[in-house]
Amino acid sequence: MKEFQTGQIRNIGLCGHGSTGKTSLTEALLFNMKKITRQGTIENGTTVSDYSEEEIERQISLNTAITHGIWKDHKINILDTPGYTDFFGEVVGTMRVVDTVFITISASSGVEVGTELVWQEAVKNNVPRFFVINKLDRENIDFDGVFQSIVESFGNQVVLTQFPVETGPNFDSIIDLFRMKMLKFAKDGSGNFTEEDIPAELSDKAEEYHLKLVEAVAESDDSLMEKYFEAGELTEDEFRAGFKKAVAEDAVFPVFIASATTNVGPKRLLDVIVNFCPAPNERGEVKGENDQTRKVDSSEPLSLFIFKTLSEMHMGELSYFKVMSGSVKTGDEVVNMSDGHGERIGQIFILNGKEKENVDKLNAGDIGAVVKLKNTHTGDTLCAKGKEIKYPKIDFPEAIIRTAIKPKAKGDEEKISHGLQVLHDEDPTFVYYQDPELHQTIVSGQGELHLQIILERLKKKFGVDVDEEEPRIPYRETIKKKATAQGKFKKQSGGRGQYGDCHLRLEPLPRG
Repeated sequence: MKEFQTGQIRNIGLCGHGSTGKTSLTEALLFNMKKITRQGTIENGTTVSDYSEEEIERQISLNTAITHGIWKDHKINILDTPGYTDFFGEVVGTMRVVDTVFITISASSGVEVGTELVWQEAVKNNVPRFFVINKLDRENIDFDGVFQSIVESFGNQVVLTQFPVETGPNFDSIIDLFRMKMLKFAKDGSGNFTEEDIPAELSDKAEEYHLKLVEAVAESDDSLMEKYFEAGELTEDEFRAGFKKAVAEDAVFPVFIASATTNVGPKRLLDVIVNFCPAPNERGEVKGENDQTRKVDSSEPLSLFIFKTLSEMHMGELSYFKVMSGSVKTGDEVVNMSDGHGERIGQIFILNGKEKENVDKLNAGDIGAVVKLKNTHTGDTLCAKGKEIKYPKIDFPEAIIRTAIKPKAKGDEEKISHGLQVLHDEDPTFVYYQDPELHQTIVSGQGELHLQIILERLKKKFGVDVDEEEPRIPYRETIKKKATAQGKFKKQSGGRGQYGDCHLRLEPLPRG
């Protein structure tokens, strides 16, 4: 693959509630970029993103999948995240490295709990937000109601950029409020479209929403507002530049539409990503601890941020990173700022799900992976010797559920300990410890499904089968025999007196 400069890179996170079509949208985007020759399906287990045995079996995403493609001489990195809250830690890590998040919303459901969680995490990390209303090919869709639910949840800065001519099985045409044209998509799933005039019966609606879009962009910038008041309109160049600036500054949150499975809309989204999503160097300097900063520029000293770790059989640990500054090459010597030890950068990969492409160099802002780092973990910073900077660790959610485990076979304790450590390195939202007082191994996670997946991986990857049991209570004091006591209280100092008589009886109950 050719070398891409920082300004040619776009890092996009696909996030949202479960079953809103993130993985299918990833497939459609990759297909339109000709990275794959046909769109896979979740039902057939043929998608690029959901490639693990657990994901194919359950038909849900469990890990963030990193994919990429090229569109109009730009490299687009797409990070497809899980939607179930048990795996929200994947979203938290992803938000640290993407430069725009596309929040997917099912046209059948509208705003859901996961939508709001993703929004909050994006706000926390100051990531520009786009919405994609997906699955418009479904029946009984109330598009206007879904759009209004987004506005009500996230404010009047939410602006419509497209709306459907009709929804349901006949959804194949989009009114585009940028071009003020109707985009007619081919029925063959190719993603190709032609531009046509807006039907007369929809022209008033299109003009109304176009005006709201232009006004929202004008209101985001004083100079644009002045020009808009004077001329009554903005030129195309003024509007495009103003829209991109408004998106980067969180002044507008645009809403796009699609049906990923029928490939209606995604090709237009690729143009939007290239033209309006910020490049990594357009989001300002990156901040380290102690007020340190770096420009996202390949001429700066090298610094990498490790946002995910995956253990692969026959390869060892695969560390996913973003080049925060400088450029990284195979053979570079770096320092891990967590403990000061040195690391050597081995073979660098760019990813499409489980498929890896070897590259020798990645520039500032790009995302890749490297194998066999000696002692580097998720959240670590690697940087050039003598040019140190340390980026804040990832603030993962705390565990909310726990259970105790014990091996079914004697002598497996050491294998359990090793397996749990590897699984924790892969997923820091999973926590374990050995309780010396209770003589139990306690495992904690984000939910029942999360722990179920962890224990399945323990068995499949490390050959250890375990039984679950209730964590014991660490009793330190207890009632050994029956006891009774009585106390009286009297107070008389003028006015109404106070009197109390308390009888207390304690007796032991069965443990537990």
